[in-house]
Amino acid sequence: MKWTQIQFLAAPWRRGHPTVATCTALLLVAVYSAELLLSAAGVNCPEYLLGASRWGLLNGMLWQPFTYPLLHDLHNPWPLLLVVVGLMLAGRELEGILGARHVFGLGIAASTSGAIAHVIVSPAQLLLGAQPAICALVLACTTTLPEWPLCFPVRTRLQVPYKYVGWALVLLLAILCWREHTGATHTSAPASLAGALTGWVYVRYLGFGSPWRLERRWRERRNRDLRLERMSCDQFIREQVDPVLEKIRREGLKSLTRAEQAILRRARQKLFGK
Repeated sequence: MKWTQIQFLAAPWRRGHPTVATCTALLLVAVYSAELLLSAAGVNCPEYLLGASRWGLLNGMLWQPFTYPLLHDLHNPWPLLLVVVGLMLAGRELEGILGARHVFGLGIAASTSGAIAHVIVSPAQLLLGAQPAICALVLACTTTLPEWPLCFPVRTRLQVPYKYVGWALVLLLAILCWREHTGATHTSAPASLAGALTGWVYVRYLGFGSPWRLERRWRERRNRDLRLERMSCDQFIREQVDPVLEKIRREGLKSLTRAEQAILRRARQKLFGK
């Protein structure tokens, strides 16, 4: 994909298109406002039913990994503010590249992995907030658009590539996990770190990012196997088997490598179908 094409795809909000990230941010603000109104009216929101906790999951509340991102701590609005900013920046940029379906799926996967990590590390604490999903979006942008600068809604000369933002976030979360820091009352550094890793794995699975050496070798081997499967029997014998037979004639059967022995076994399968 050319850079000009990426520039066109990224940030659909700059072309006036509504995005799932924007709708999600508005939904979270609306839910938080409703919580405040209910609290002011003396009605307590059943956070223990909708937030993620080990007690809830062990008692059959399997909806908690999907509902806890909608609620936030009423006594600390900063996590919600960071979530909204993350959705408006990283979420909308990523939606132009992956599409709304993948962004939604990434958020669900990150929220689920964050809840699992939280109940393992902090069994007695209630988890609220969409921080794991936001960390996943940031790491996904880091992998998908590493050199793309963080796009602010207002004009600024500050140019910060996503790769620096993402890895700084991972470093911060790793330090907080190492120090066993839980942040605000209902936030969790292990959950956010698990969400960030989920975002990285998700976009790697979609094919973004530079392949590792082992990954390149696996893909080359897989492509080679597919090419050999598509060969006709005559072409396979001519290109693959004849050189092996010539080597046997010159050096003997014991000189064959494992790859050459595999070629002979594949030839037998092609000839006899077994």
